[in-house]
Amino acid sequence: MADLRAMLKRKVDALSVEAMRQEGSIDRKALGQAKDLADIVQLRASLQPTQSRPRWPVAMMLLMTLALLSLLLFARVNETEIELNAVLAEVSFELHEAVLLTEQPLPIRSLGISGVHAVTLPRSRDAVGRRLAAAGDSLALRLRPHADTGPDNSLSLGGLALPAGTRVRLTPLEGGKGVRLELSGKQSIRVQATARGRIAVDGLVDGRRVLELAAPRQFDFEYEGDTSPLVLVFEPAAGRATDFADQLPVVDLSMSRVEDLPGTERSIVRELSTLRSGELYLEELGGRELLLRSGEALRFESSRGAIRSIRSESDGVALQYRGSVTGMATGSLGKERSLMPTWLEWISVQHGLSLLWGGTLYMFGLVLTVVRWWSRS
Repeated sequence: MADLRAMLKRKVDALSVEAMRQEGSIDRKALGQAKDLADIVQLRASLQPTQSRPRWPVAMMLLMTLALLSLLLFARVNETEIELNAVLAEVSFELHEAVLLTEQPLPIRSLGISGVHAVTLPRSRDAVGRRLAAAGDSLALRLRPHADTGPDNSLSLGGLALPAGTRVRLTPLEGGKGVRLELSGKQSIRVQATARGRIAVDGLVDGRRVLELAAPRQFDFEYEGDTSPLVLVFEPAAGRATDFADQLPVVDLSMSRVEDLPGTERSIVRELSTLRSGELYLEELGGRELLLRSGEALRFESSRGAIRSIRSESDGVALQYRGSVTGMATGSLGKERSLMPTWLEWISVQHGLSLLWGGTLYMFGLVLTVVRWWSRS
């Protein structure tokens, strides 16, 4: 076949040279022989077995398209920005920076404190001030105005300066009658309470004492950091809610608690949601809103942001949070449903125009490639 094509090429080249030399006049016999030879080449080519084009390129392109669509539809972004407004039965978080949890003295009716390693009692009318260190692991004390005192007695909790790395767990007591504040960490914490009038102190080694304070005096409680937490239980003064500092930088926000239920053979440990109501906003999806039901489990693998406001009220902890989270999911353990945006959702909002043009060009190229391959086959 190759020899015939080479022979045909030589004859055509020779006829072209002759036509140039003779100014278009050529030997008709030689032209007829060239045409006959071209017919033979064409007939010989038609007898050759046709080779089908491989189909794997098209299958590979379709497979790549399916993989790309699967990635966009089902793969989720690693991190996203959220805003959360929620009412919780309990909330816990870790402070990312040193802060004042309560910036102003908080008037309270009573204060119970446990986990302290030492306490400094103020000087009173019948006793000098003294420092008491825990004989065992820690001290547990309770302060409250004496029952038979008048309106001049008062008790207030000073500003709580907490170091970075402190774990905070806030739980309102039932009926809005108080707040339980649990603090844990490796660094020392100082708690101060200011009192005036007749103040009953329970939990001392020598029993209950009533201190008569003619002027405002200060109780100092020392926590040196331990595996056991520092726990404060206090009841705000009548008509007062418990406001904490705004814009708290926090990590590892948690809206659940672990319950240990005793069983016949072994205890049962379960995680319970503390969510009562709330709204979740996905900021990177244009502020898309997700309503959260009471008792719905909402978990983060990690979180980092700021608590814009936190307030203990009669129906729970009112929380406003904004930050970045990873692994956001809802549902029971083992049956979680991810709430992280898919890549398609993220790209459609953040780069909608690029997605439109890119998708159009890709589909046009794909269709054009398949049509060309089909026509050639």
